[in-house]
Amino acid sequence: MTTSTYLSLLLIISIILISHAISPTSNGNLYEAICAGGVAEKHEQERCLKLLESNPKITSAKDYVTLSKVYLEMAIEKATKGQDYLKSLINKYPSSQALKTCVTKNYDDLIYGFQLATSVVAGDPDGAHVDVRSGSEGPRSCDQSLAHENIVHDPSISAQNDDMVFLCYIGGEAIDAISH
Repeated sequence: MTTSTYLSLLLIISIILISHAISPTSNGNLYEAICAGGVAEKHEQERCLKLLESNPKITSAKDYVTLSKVYLEMAIEKATKGQDYLKSLINKYPSSQALKTCVTKNYDDLIYGFQLATSVVAGDPDGAHVDVRSGSEGPRSCDQSLAHENIVHDPSISAQNDDMVFLCYIGGEAIDAISH
């Protein structure tokens, strides 16, 4: 082989190694890649990292499908706990129809969206993305209904609803990474 052939091979190997070294998948930091880009542009990167780093199965995921499934399972758990919290407030605010709707409709829709996305994410990431993002309408509607009704004045509900919308947003980002 000639010197130019050796140099060409060396250049190709170097490019492959460099591109592999800077790839988020090579470092096992898929979750960090989820929190970059659009999340960082919205100044939510730290919040995203804190959320994802709380689950070792997410931080050790080797592919985006696995990461998305584990994330969606975590989101179902968090949304169910949120729904349980709202259920606990019904006795405190028995006249609030908005609170009852939050529990029985809005959060049911949210949880169902996460469950549906979990079941289809591997085969239909676009459909899973729609399921997760549409689920965010539940907590938004809950907030609007409570504000309009003006019976329940509990800032923790708005904070929780904001967290649920954020769960949907990050879920959508994780699912989007499957097809990129």
